[in-house]
This record gives sequence, C-alpha cells and structure tokens, in this order.
Amino acid sequence: MDKNFKILLLILLLGTTFRAWNLETIPHWYWDEGVNMNIAWNLTNGKMQWFCLQYAFVPHPPLFFIIAGVLLKFLGNYLIVLRTLSVTYSLLSILVLYLIGKEMFDEKTGLLAGFLFAIYPTAIYWNRMGFANNQLMLLLLLTLYFFIRYLDEKKDRWLYLVSLSLGLALITEIQGFFILISIAILFWFYCKKKTLNVLILSSIPFLLFTGVMLWIMPDAFIHDILHNSGRINFSGMLLFIMLMIVTLYLPRAIRKTDKFCKPIIHEIGENLPVYYIAGSIVTFFIIYSPEGFLSLSDDFLMRGIDYLWLGVLGLFLVKEKINRDILIYSFLPLFSVIFIFDRTDHMLIPIHTFLCLGMAILLIRIFTLSINYFRKRLTSIKPMGVAIITLILIFYPVAFFIYYDFGAFLNRNWLMSEDITRREMVADLIKANVNSSDLVIVDSHLVRFVDCRASVLIQALAHDGVSVAYMAHDYEQERFLFNCSHKNARFIVVKIDTFEKLKNKTENKTELATIIDEIQNCSVYNIDPYLSYMPQMESG
Repeated sequence: MDKNFKILLLILLLGTTFRAWNLETIPHWYWDEGVNMNIAWNLTNGKMQWFCLQYAFVPHPPLFFIIAGVLLKFLGNYLIVLRTLSVTYSLLSILVLYLIGKEMFDEKTGLLAGFLFAIYPTAIYWNRMGFANNQLMLLLLLTLYFFIRYLDEKKDRWLYLVSLSLGLALITEIQGFFILISIAILFWFYCKKKTLNVLILSSIPFLLFTGVMLWIMPDAFIHDILHNSGRINFSGMLLFIMLMIVTLYLPRAIRKTDKFCKPIIHEIGENLPVYYIAGSIVTFFIIYSPEGFLSLSDDFLMRGIDYLWLGVLGLFLVKEKINRDILIYSFLPLFSVIFIFDRTDHMLIPIHTFLCLGMAILLIRIFTLSINYFRKRLTSIKPMGVAIITLILIFYPVAFFIYYDFGAFLNRNWLMSEDITRREMVADLIKANVNSSDLVIVDSHLVRFVDCRASVLIQALAHDGVSVAYMAHDYEQERFLFNCSHKNARFIVVKIDTFEKLKNKTENKTELATIIDEIQNCSVYNIDPYLSYMPQMESG
C-alpha cells in the first residue's frame, strides 16, 4: 500500500474520531438543528411544513431536507442521524480537499491541508451539527475540483460535473449563489467561451425549484423572499466591496511606491521566518488567552474567528497566478457572508476548508524558508536539531489543536453537552397532561418528543403579529396550520434564559414584554434548565 495512501487513511481516521465520538450529546442540541429535523421529517411525510407554518423553502432550498428526510425516515427521527450525515459530508470534504491540494500543488500540500481540517477544532464543532452548510461545503469542493480538472484536460465531462455540483449547491443553501459568482468569474478569466454554458446548466435545478414553488405557493414564496432580503446588511456589503478592491489592488499599489516600500519589503523578506514566528505567537496569544490557552468554550467556537484565519495569507502567497486566482476568487465571495449577513456562525462552514488549504501552503512555505534561515545562523546546532526546533516553532499550534480536540470532543471537559434525560422528563410531564388535540409550545427539539399539536414560541409570537429573530410579523393566517397563539397553549416550555434572548432579537419590545408577562404569571413547573408554564391548568 502506498505510503501517502496510508497517511490519508490515518487522517480520515483521526477526523472520524474527533467528529463521531460523543456525537449525540456534544455539542448541545442547537436550535436550528431541531428546525432542520422538523422540516426534513415533514417533507419526507409529504408536508411542506415548518412546525405549524407552511414552509416555502426560503431562505433554505430543499435538497438538504430531502436527503436528510429520507435518512430520518429509514433510520429513525433522531438527531444523531442528521449529525451523522454532516459528519459524512465533512469526511468526504477531507478527501476532496486532499485531491485539490494534490492537483494544484503537490501530495504534501494536499495531505497537510486534509490533516489540518481533520483536527481543526472550529470545523469539527460545526461538522458535528446537522446543518445544510456541511453539504454545501462538500459541493463547493467538488465544484472547485471539477473546475481544476477541466482546466487541465478541457474535457466536457468535467464541465458537466462542474455544472451538476454547482447546480446542487444552488438548491442546498442560498450561499450557493456565492459559489456561482466564483465559478462565473473563473470561467470568464480562463474559459470565457464556456461561461454561459456553465451558468445555464447549473441554473436548471434552481429554476425548476423556483418554478415549482411559484406554482404551489406563489404568495408565500414571494413574501418570504422579500422578508429575508430585508435581513441583508447593505452597508456591510458596501464595506466588503471596498475591502475586496483594496485587497486585490494592494500589490499593484505597493509596486507603484517601490522606492518607499522596497527597503521594508527587503527587510521583511530577509528575516521572514523571525517575523512570522513572532507574529504567530502574538496572534495565538491574543486569540486564545481569553480562553486560558488550556480550554475552549462554545462561545469561542461559535464566534468563528481563530488562529487558522492566518491561512488567508497563504491563499495570497501562491506563486502561480492561475492557482492564486482560483483560490482567492473562490474564497472572497463566501467570505462576504461576514459582512452581508453579519454572521460568523455556521454560515462560515464552507470557508473552513480554504483556511486549512491556505494554512498548509503558508506553513510549508515558512518551514522551508525557516530551515535555511536557521541553519545559516545556528551553525553550532546539528541540522537535525535545527529541523526539530523549526518544526516546533512553526507547527506548535497543531499540538494545541489536538489537545483541544481531545478535551472538547472526547473527554467532554469544556463544552455544553445535551442532557437527554431532562428533555425526556419534560416530555413525560407534557404527555401525562395533554391529549392529541391540545397545543403545546416547546423548543425546536421537544416538538418530536410529544404526541400533540406543537409549535415554538417565535412562531406563536409571529402568529400574534410580533416579529422576533428571523420570523416575519405579517404572515397570512392561512399559512398557519392551526392557531398557535400562546393564549391557546396548555404548556409553554422554555429554557431559563429564553425570554432574555428574545428581548435582544426584536424591535417589538413592548408587545413582547406584555406577552412574556402573561406567560410568567402562569403556574410553572421547573425541571432545570426548563421552565414549563401551564396557562390552562387552572381553568382546564
């Protein structure tokens, strides 16, 4: 068996271990995962429904829900099924990332990029959760790989595969359109005559989806598009465009000020290993010192910004223009999510592979320079000793990442884990006091634990005209399958901090405060961390 193939298998084994261990309970059950499960389960049972609201698949197109729904139908309506799907996507992404690194650079770069992604704590955290963004990540990498192969061979089969994977991305997540922008730019630069072909072919799945939705539920589809377009941060979009212009034209500007910049660039170039190592240590200290270096938290991992963002530098250090263009123009549109949607959560999942590939490029480049640099200056130390010192100074974050992975995902030391027993206790309390026609308002996961009409609080508020988080205030009443107002609920189950979080996610603070007061004046049963309010117990 080839040595590199054995290394790749070990990397996949490592990635599987960190992603699959304690998968059911770590991380804690994220709200959106429950939403995704509900939509997928309803779809596979022939209902286009999001709890008690008819769902028009905006802003989340249906492909992920179709695939997830089929698995839930055959394997059971359990969160671990959805999470296993995400883990599978991430492991396949390791393999495709390796192929991209190998195809664009060499075997060493591909293996290192795959290894970094396998042990990257932030990526592992999000890969363990049931998000469509994990499916999008794999489709993005496949699109990029097929494009690279098309450039090499100019065979139509690669063109069709680019169109297929890109088309599937467009009906997986709205971010797929950022991939469409990337591919359009790259084809325009390097295969201009084929640009229109790819755009037409890849748009077919989305056009079919749009046509079906306009036929089945036109009013809901158009309403939800207009509502979600209001969530775009247009000032952030402008800021990103300005940043991209500056980034792309900065090298040209530096060349025009050659007399001023040349001594500085020469100084940095002469001592780049020292500057990099010092900058790396300072950066690591700034990022991880709030966590105490020896632990991680859910808040830190959800923040999305960490040490591996230095990998962006690696994307710009690629020597071959065509490879540099492929990576930068694939990365930048997806990077714009931070500015356009003001998000650094699971929407950044597709970016993680670029950070790892960029970091692999950067580390190999710096390591090669550092070996030569230190051998010339540390002449009293044997070459092997210099190599070991250099390896430690350059790759020390890898040791921290593996330590973090063991502590967070294998040993259950730092992250919030799900207490399934507590959920079942709340579900038992509800089931003992309701019948199938009663309404309960619970969180996104408890919906599947109870055998009655169920919805969630933000939908109950939207039914009463109060917009909270991403819910609109003006849904047509016909879209609600039943009256899910909090006034009709027999149980309202929330976590202890729910009301405070809701207050920060609405502009209708007066109306929300009134409803919260009404709920809190009801009888309550406490099963920590859940508060079970019983509005109709006294009258019922």
